[in-house]
Amino acid sequence: MLRQSPKQFMKSAVDQFNLSKWVGQEEAREKLIQAGYRGHAPYITYLFFRMVTPVISVIFAAVYLFVIIKLDQPPMVKVGICLAAAYLGMHLPWLFSEKTRSSGASSRSGAPFPTRSTCC
Repeated sequence: MLRQSPKQFMKSAVDQFNLSKWVGQEEAREKLIQAGYRGHAPYITYLFFRMVTPVISVIFAAVYLFVIIKLDQPPMVKVGICLAAAYLGMHLPWLFSEKTRSSGASSRSGAPFPTRSTCC
C-alpha cells in the first residue's frame, strides 16, 4: 500500500501557523490511530481542519443569521451565536474522529454484519 502524503497547502498552513504546537494533541493522534488513520498525513489533515472549520462555521452562521433569516434579536445575541458556532466548529474534527473511531471498530471485523456466537 502506498503511503499517504498530506496535501501541500495543508502541510504548509500547518507549518506556517505552527499548529502542531498550538492545537496538536497526542490524544487526538491516538484517536486517529484507533480510527484507522495512521501516519503523518491524517494528523496534518486533522490539524488543518481544526484551524479551518471554526472560520467556516463563523462565516456560515453570520451569513445565515444576519442575511438569510434576519433573526429578530439584538446584534450581541447574534454575535454570541456566531461565537458558539466557532466553538462548535473547533470541535467538529474531534467529533468526526470520535465517530469514525466508534464506527470503524465494528466495520473492521471482516464480517458484513455483526456476528453472533452460538452455544453448543
